[in-house]
Amino acid sequence: MRLPQLRRRGLTGGLIGAAGVAVVTLACLPTRPDGKAAPALLLVLPVLLTAIIGGIWPAVVIAAVSGLILAVVFLPPIGSPSVAFGEDVLALVVFLAVALAVSALVAAVLDAERRRLAADEARLAAMEGADEQRRALFRSVAHELRTPLGIVHATGTELLDAEVAHSPEVQEHLLRLLVAETSRLARIVENLLAMSRIDAAAWRMEREPVDVGRAVDAAAARVAGGRDGPPLTVAVQPGLPDVLADPVQLDLVLTNLIENAVRHGGPGRPVHVGASFEGDQAVQVTVADQGPGIDPAVAERAFEPFVTSGDGRSTGIGLALCRTIVNGHGGTIELRGAHGGGTVVVVTLPLS
Repeated sequence: MRLPQLRRRGLTGGLIGAAGVAVVTLACLPTRPDGKAAPALLLVLPVLLTAIIGGIWPAVVIAAVSGLILAVVFLPPIGSPSVAFGEDVLALVVFLAVALAVSALVAAVLDAERRRLAADEARLAAMEGADEQRRALFRSVAHELRTPLGIVHATGTELLDAEVAHSPEVQEHLLRLLVAETSRLARIVENLLAMSRIDAAAWRMEREPVDVGRAVDAAAARVAGGRDGPPLTVAVQPGLPDVLADPVQLDLVLTNLIENAVRHGGPGRPVHVGASFEGDQAVQVTVADQGPGIDPAVAERAFEPFVTSGDGRSTGIGLALCRTIVNGHGGTIELRGAHGGGTVVVVTLPLS
């Protein structure tokens, strides 16, 4: 429970306890000086009420106030906080001991119950969030798998149609389409497996010196190969030093970012991939497209799992996976708007 809530609860309990002490005192005034047991028993009730509402420390204060009221108003000499020795001192000591012990016990039990309920609510919220993520994953994956599977099926059927004679150029186009869509399917499955390993904390980094320029060239060539898409340009600053990184994970980041730019950049619009120095302590990789850009409201949450641009062309796990990997390497990743439209993804990796 937050500190302001605790303070409000304690203040409320204290005020209610003080009001209870006043009510009991006024109700028991006609019984003095002969009746001592009834006021002593009844003055315990405001202490218990304070413990239930406000917790142990307000109950301790109300117990002290109740003891003082008992000594001044109901134990002789009446009107003075001093009491006669013997049974009056014993009665006051027993009253305070009982009030404090019972209030402490009640407060402890109630606090434990409140913590249990809060933990149950947190677990329920976590379970509901996990269920919602799973539903979002199933929806997005099913939607994205449907398109390449449909293309693969239609292309394979067209190639197997013996009644249609395809020219070599058409056959090459259809085969390239098959390669591109099966590569897309493989990337979806690879992303899902990578996310599952990260969630299970079973994916360890195997860092080694990696030539960023070669990694960028390899990822760009893989995405461009077998794909009829916009032109890809690569510019790597000469003399870039190696970075200490996991080559498999770094390749996964680069491939995801380049594929995203190709997919969202728009037909025929080029995608530019660059790698350069960022100061003298880091290397920066940029992937820029000339598409319509990204909604600022989506950009703020683009790196969260299952958040998509709403165009139905992504599962919403690629950027989340990239951020997890880049952060694990001590780097940063961010989205920026490009001059003249489009989106730029900027990855910064430390040299050491």
